[in-house]
Amino acid sequence: LMRLFYGIPIKDNEILKKLRKELKKCVEGRFVIPENYHITLRFIGEVESPNQYIRELNKVEFRRFNLKFKKLGAFPSIENPRVIWLGCEGEFFWFKSIIPEEFVPHLTLVRVKKIIDKNYLKDLFNKSFEFSQEVEEVVLYKSTLTPNGSIY
Repeated sequence: LMRLFYGIPIKDNEILKKLRKELKKCVEGRFVIPENYHITLRFIGEVESPNQYIRELNKVEFRRFNLKFKKLGAFPSIENPRVIWLGCEGEFFWFKSIIPEEFVPHLTLVRVKKIIDKNYLKDLFNKSFEFSQEVEEVVLYKSTLTPNGSIY
């Protein structure tokens, strides 16, 4: 079985480097390595064959557009963060055929194990980390879970 999802690759940059450094001052956890940065459009799950998903993705047409990143968010909530992410906006309507209705566009940064400094983290949630990045492609990712995190 293969574990698949649709995603948009995101390139590392100075703002993300700074944000990682800031987060490391106030949380312990499993940080996503920059090579693995992506926005998940839809998690598909475990499947026998990728063929139908490759066909589905090939039907998606979109023009290049800019994603605008801005504020931190968290799942399940900012008061109780298990996953900290950077939210973004963009022309996601291009992908309406493949994204779920409850889609929340975000770049996962860290899976939190422990909060070291709650006040510092609270301040980060109130700051803006603005940058734009062009969407050039949508990818069908294969994800392999390991004790050290996912390999794509």
